[in-house]
Amino acid sequence: MSLSGIAATQESIDLYEKKRFEKKEGGIILKINENKIEVEHEFTEDFSGLLTTLPDEEPRYVLYDVPTKNQANLDDLKTVFMFWMPIESPVRLRMHYASTKSVVGNTFRGISLTIQEDDKSVLNLDYLTTQLDKAKVMNRY
Repeated sequence: MSLSGIAATQESIDLYEKKRFEKKEGGIILKINENKIEVEHEFTEDFSGLLTTLPDEEPRYVLYDVPTKNQANLDDLKTVFMFWMPIESPVRLRMHYASTKSVVGNTFRGISLTIQEDDKSVLNLDYLTTQLDKAKVMNRY
């Protein structure tokens, strides 16, 4: 639980764990609703499908399994926690999400990379893969 008193619902934790062990590209979009972090949308489509689902004027948390290669050059998935924070969001809402961001990072295990973005035009699968590669060099995950 964060200083704001907000925690993730058990349903969102269970869905994340289920998806994590399915080993398929896709993810979940989380939102704050009535002082709980809950699932807004589960998706199995590719990353471009995610972008059309993200609201243009409200923050969201995204947990996305990105296809990548491991050290043995075998197919693998790494979970990216994306903090979606569009500039057009109301300041109060942005502050609310920012103060609760640590709950997601602490509750949902297995996150390889955390990024914050505010512009859909830079978000694509190549961008996420590049960020994961940079993290791999720095952290040797």
